[in-house]
This record gives sequence, structure tokens and C-alpha cells, in this order.
Amino acid sequence: MPNKSPSESMKHIWLFILVFLINISWGTCQEIKLELYKFTTKELASGKYSFGLMKNKLIPRKTKRITQINENVKIQVIKLKDEHNIPEINLVKSGSIEFFISYKDSIVHLKPIENSFAPQIRIDLMSTSAYLNDQHLCMIKKIKVTDDKNGFNSAWEGFQWRALLPKSSSALNPRITLGKLNSNGKLYLEIIWLERGKQIHYRLLN
Repeated sequence: MPNKSPSESMKHIWLFILVFLINISWGTCQEIKLELYKFTTKELASGKYSFGLMKNKLIPRKTKRITQINENVKIQVIKLKDEHNIPEINLVKSGSIEFFISYKDSIVHLKPIENSFAPQIRIDLMSTSAYLNDQHLCMIKKIKVTDDKNGFNSAWEGFQWRALLPKSSSALNPRITLGKLNSNGKLYLEIIWLERGKQIHYRLLN
């Protein structure tokens, strides 16, 4: 058999690498699709949902007292350790928004109920993409927050969708985040979108 030239060998190597990367990508997509299907069908049953509209609230931390003792073993000075006096950020309810969740084929619809100012959301369980009104959000990633040092005081996990915009674009990138808090099982829905040229950011907790 004739020996392969170096260029032909490199072509085979690159072809093997390409096939390998495609298989990894396909496997990752299938895994996310399965996890998304399990999450939505378990956590988003059809029906009416009332979400609390959350806002940031600064809560001052208590300062730490330091007792200094002099050489005669007597209490001399009590000082405040100012570097620990950093406020915490908690999320508190400031209103409510209602959605009606329904399924049609492989599409999950989150439709705001009348007088609820919020965008319509669709999640395609087959393609794993989502729609925020008419904006197509094709980029999905799994999110897992293991630290409870946040506004909810809880670890949580879920999914996030974004639109695919050019790197040079300065336009707002709409975003949907859907998750579940580990501490109490509540649903978390975060939406960022443009309404008549104005950026709107909702954090919602069911």
C-alpha cells in the first residue's frame, strides 16, 4: 500500500478532531435538553402562578465590638470594627405579577395575565431555545449556584437564555433565567428586556 503524505495524514487527524468535537457538542446538547425537560415538566405544571416582584433592600450588618484589656487586666477601651460594617443585600417583595403556564406540543408558554405588565415567554423543549416576546434567545446554559450568600439566602439551580448578538454590538442582550431555590423549593424567574426603548429588569419569586 502507498504511504500517505504528511498533508493527507494531517487531514485525517483534523477530521477525527472535528468528529470528536461534534460528538461532544451533540452529547452536551442532548444532556441539557433532557435536564431542561425534566425541570420544566416537574416544576412548571399548567395553571396560574403568582410571582412576587422582588427588589433590593440594604440591611446594615451589626458592628463587631472589640474589648481591649490593659496591663492591669482591666477593661480599657471598646471599639467598633468598621471593616465588618458592610450592608447585606436582601430581596424583598414589592408587588406581584401573575402568569398562566400552559403546554402546546413541545412549547411551554408563560403568558402574563391581564393587567400584569410583563413580556410573554415561550420555551421550546425540543430546540432548548426560548422567546421573549418576539426576541429569539438561542443560547442556553445550565446554572448551579452552590453558595447561599445571596439575596435569597439560598443555593439554587436552573437555566438561563440569551440572544446571540455580535461581539461588537452594544445593544441590550435580553435574558431569561429560570431556577429553583434549594432552601424552600420556590421558583425564581428573572427577565431583562426592552420595552419601548427602555430597559426593564424583573426578579420574580413564586
